[in-house]
Amino acid sequence: EFGERRAHDLVPNGGDVPVTSANKAEYVALYTRYLLVDSIARQFGAFMRGFQSVCGGDCLQLFRWEELELLICGSPELDFEALQRVAQYDDGYTAEHPTIQLLWQARGGTRYALAAHPS
Repeated sequence: EFGERRAHDLVPNGGDVPVTSANKAEYVALYTRYLLVDSIARQFGAFMRGFQSVCGGDCLQLFRWEELELLICGSPELDFEALQRVAQYDDGYTAEHPTIQLLWQARGGTRYALAAHPS
């Protein structure tokens, strides 16, 4: 199922309806809705049920969206110096191992912002 190409009619008998200048806005709207809503409805429903069972109820109303984003996604700023200070190694690796040294050298700077967020 995953990775298979499928045809999905956005309108009845859509495979027989050519996209023209007259209907392209409708096509884009229907296609966008299909991609962002309809095609993931089953998966999003399962996610939402799980999320509601753990985090549902009135407690969510106590938070602003920015606070919920931080709780769910974590900080958008990555501090690699802090990570390097607390890193623990397994399987014979140590902080002095050449591979680990290359890892920390390759990361470049010490802090990264994951995404600029409009305020």
